[in-house]
Amino acid sequence: MRISVLLSFGLLFATALHGAEREDTITREFSLAASGGARRVEIDNVFGPVTVRAGSSASEVQVEIRRRAEARHADDLEAAFRDVTLAVREGPGGLELVQDGPFRCSERQHHGFGRTCDWDQEFELSWEWMVTVPVDVELEVRSVNGGAVEVSGVHGRIEAANVNGAVRLRDLVGAVEARTVNGEIEVAFARPPAAASSFESVNGEIELGLPRESSADIGLETMNGEMWSDFELVAVPQQPRAAAGRHRFELGRDTVVRIGRGGVRLDCETLNGDIVVRAL
Repeated sequence: MRISVLLSFGLLFATALHGAEREDTITREFSLAASGGARRVEIDNVFGPVTVRAGSSASEVQVEIRRRAEARHADDLEAAFRDVTLAVREGPGGLELVQDGPFRCSERQHHGFGRTCDWDQEFELSWEWMVTVPVDVELEVRSVNGGAVEVSGVHGRIEAANVNGAVRLRDLVGAVEARTVNGEIEVAFARPPAAASSFESVNGEIELGLPRESSADIGLETMNGEMWSDFELVAVPQQPRAAAGRHRFELGRDTVVRIGRGGVRLDCETLNGDIVVRAL
């Protein structure tokens, strides 16, 4: 692992409201097994946007993080850079990169890192991630506040999650699971999807982009929104379930439509927002 850190240590004193500001940039490089081992990259962020793109290398992962913080007092600003760190785990399971700090609960739940919890915030913090990975890795990426989660060109399985921000995924090939609470979901497949995928938001539009030659069964569910499509859609009859010698139907749960010959299932669900299926 090669590590280089570019620091801008000068404090920029802004208004009395914000006090002191500071930023720096971290760059790191890691190597995954070229073949025969797990090729999985996991990014667990809390504050700030995350962008992941596929690179030309078969094994290298390049990470650049622009860290920004502001606080009323210099001591609190120093704590933002001292106490919030990049935790790294390399092993047979692949590579795990975590924004770790006092906002993590003491009860560790996920691969040794915990969920976020209440804490006395004395500074405002943002990490802007730019990560380059091999094109065929499995990828799990998530953030909470402060920006979008964006992925482009990664052909392995993708799990992408956000809380207060958009999820935007482009040039997809493999299975996808995308979800957010407050934000839109935009996805675009480079090839007709071949594996089941799901897209879920609470407050936001879902835009699903598919090549014109795609065939799929698309589950559509929205409570306060409309459904639009560039494709000619055919409603898929709901299959009954046998119950006590009768056929049971569940009504009103969702609508399933078919494009082309049907086949792979793509589920789109939002509470407050439109669902748009676009032909690419």
